[in-house]
Amino acid sequence: MGRNAAYLLVLLFVFSGCSTEDPPFSFVTSNMRIVKPGTNGSETELLRMKPMDLNKAFDINVKKKWEKVQDTSWLLNIEGKDPATKVRTTYLFTLTPDPFLKFDAVIRKVVINGKELDEHEVADIMRKLDRAYFTQK
Repeated sequence: MGRNAAYLLVLLFVFSGCSTEDPPFSFVTSNMRIVKPGTNGSETELLRMKPMDLNKAFDINVKKKWEKVQDTSWLLNIEGKDPATKVRTTYLFTLTPDPFLKFDAVIRKVVINGKELDEHEVADIMRKLDRAYFTQK
């Protein structure tokens, strides 16, 4: 292998390592909240799940990865295929720590198969996930 090819491989490893960064432990273990519908974002509801629980709540047959969106916001990308129906589904959860709420992670946006959910749909799906996760635990 030539010297230039070796340098290229090193650069690829360095850059690929940067893009697969996980959120800090303090973030994934923080409390998680949703915005209460109809409050214009002024009120939140505490869930029992934490961001790491949200990551664990989906089957092992899915691809999951964290992506940094902004300096403090993180996107959890979950892609899977139902084995029975063969239907592919992609979930995108955007979480942001709120300094006014002891840096709890607030779910700011949920997109399923390209459709952004409204605040009522986000609250509904997250409450169901929260209940289901702790029922099966």
